[in-house]
Amino acid sequence: MNRLLKLRPLFLGAAALGLAVLLPGLFRRDAAVLHGYLIGFLYWAGLSIGALGVLMVNHTAGGRWGIVIRRPLESAASVLPLCAL
Repeated sequence: MNRLLKLRPLFLGAAALGLAVLLPGLFRRDAAVLHGYLIGFLYWAGLSIGALGVLMVNHTAGGRWGIVIRRPLESAASVLPLCAL
């Protein structure tokens, strides 16, 4: 956990750089940028929705098979509100 806190400025810098590269392409309505944005959105939203589906099956079945993967699935499904933005 402490190691990730040290890397936080690096992650924020990478996010800022990505946003700085994305914004001019969005304002120009460049088709390649919009296609890339759509592919990225579908990837992360699909990953999050798939994790949520497996998590719901895990809770419905109530078996012991999902104890190991429950926390990673909850973490992956927690990205869904960000995809809604």
